[in-house]
Amino acid sequence: MDLINSFDELFFRFRPYFHRIETYERARALAYSHIITYGRHMISRMICSKNEQFKDWSADYKLFSQRQWNAEDLEFEIFKECDQHCDWYQNAVLAVMDETHCPKTGKKIKAVRTLRDPMSLPYHINLNPAIRLLQVSCVINPQNRYDTARAVPVYLKEAAPAKRPRKNESQEAFEHYKNEQKEKKVSVVGHQTALLIRRQVDKLPNGTNKPLFLSADGSFCNKAFLQNLPATIIYIVRTRKDLKIYKPFESPQSDGKGRHKVYGDRLPSPEEIRKSDDYPWQTESIYATDKFHQLRFKTIAPVLWQNGTGPVPQRLIIIEPLRYRKSKNSKLLYRNPAYFLTPYVDVPIKILLQYYFFRWDIEVNHQDEKSIMGLGDAQVRSDKSVERNPQFTMMVYSLLLLAGVNAYGPERTKDYLPLPAWRKGKTRRPSTLDLVSEFRREIMVQQLQQDIKQLDSIKRKKRKRKKPHSKIEAKKRGFVTHADMITKPVKLPVNILASMLYSYS
Repeated sequence: MDLINSFDELFFRFRPYFHRIETYERARALAYSHIITYGRHMISRMICSKNEQFKDWSADYKLFSQRQWNAEDLEFEIFKECDQHCDWYQNAVLAVMDETHCPKTGKKIKAVRTLRDPMSLPYHINLNPAIRLLQVSCVINPQNRYDTARAVPVYLKEAAPAKRPRKNESQEAFEHYKNEQKEKKVSVVGHQTALLIRRQVDKLPNGTNKPLFLSADGSFCNKAFLQNLPATIIYIVRTRKDLKIYKPFESPQSDGKGRHKVYGDRLPSPEEIRKSDDYPWQTESIYATDKFHQLRFKTIAPVLWQNGTGPVPQRLIIIEPLRYRKSKNSKLLYRNPAYFLTPYVDVPIKILLQYYFFRWDIEVNHQDEKSIMGLGDAQVRSDKSVERNPQFTMMVYSLLLLAGVNAYGPERTKDYLPLPAWRKGKTRRPSTLDLVSEFRREIMVQQLQQDIKQLDSIKRKKRKRKKPHSKIEAKKRGFVTHADMITKPVKLPVNILASMLYSYS
């Protein structure tokens, strides 16, 4: 199965969620256009990629602003496909969560806010207008291998903070703003998203028995996100080095009136524990950056965090600063230590550490979605379009990753274009650019073959004949590839030549 057929088969699973066949066909054509379009991925360029630049283009914009389809239904289909490629501890689902920004310049876009630029220097914070998005990716490991594991996005939601009223607004507007500010915190939206992902896991085959491991960075390590999460969600979040933690109170409780004591003696802060010799270092082998590392860490459990998780026992994990050299002859340098907080559950620490190290792959998703797939490039203003268009781009990107696994496996095989001479030829997973290049190459080859057939009068007459019922006769006429299967090529809704010619117009 080639990449085009695999992608088309996965996208066909979206068909029941579109009310009209015309809407499905238009979404399918725009999905193909997303992959083959060069330059900025604006809807106008995608229309040119379909070679429909001389037709009415309003229906392509209305696909996002007016047509009836629910993004959560389509995302759940991607989630089900990811579950087939997961082989984690106790048949669990491994998910990672993070926020990202899409820069915008339009002043009339409802979701645009003035946000801190994450790429600004630490000593000079920049502000820019952008849309804040919250994304969840499911980490798959085909063939139960760490070296081919990758994150596949399964959820994307607009999470704009509250908009501050003007100075001359009424007092009621400012009170409403304060309440809305609490409701739209990224940690509060992340808590709701974690519960939603848990409900989706329950809908999977035997999903109620599957634990959900959820990794997140330090912005989600607070009371709003961590409290009231079900026990089936095992979170792994990065925490502060000056965290106030306590021992559980272990003395027998009296029968007198009043509340029972929960918190015992206060423990040293994570930074003090890291520097202390009273807590021994441990070592585990962790896979990261294409090789295994001997990771030194300390762990303390159970501990209680009064201002965060309350009386629920937690496990604190402290990782020693990693050593590295910029070159072979440079001096030895150290990175910053890391501190993690996770529920006190019966899970090996090696599993928890390894699962958090896969969190970095969601940063790769953000980079590929913006630079290659054009997330946020479309110039739309409608409230529905502003939310739906990035979701559609994310789903096309996820389907492309899964189609590569289904078509050629998790490794970078010889089916892809050869690597340049300066790239190492070791076994590795295909990059997003590898998948996009192979997708474009297969479309180009198929369209060239179709053009050659149109010039051949003999094959043109054969196409007008009825398809034979006999498999033996069909094989003689060239309708089948082998004796057990009668196939025909996928009808491509795009034109690779038009996408190249109109890429810089």
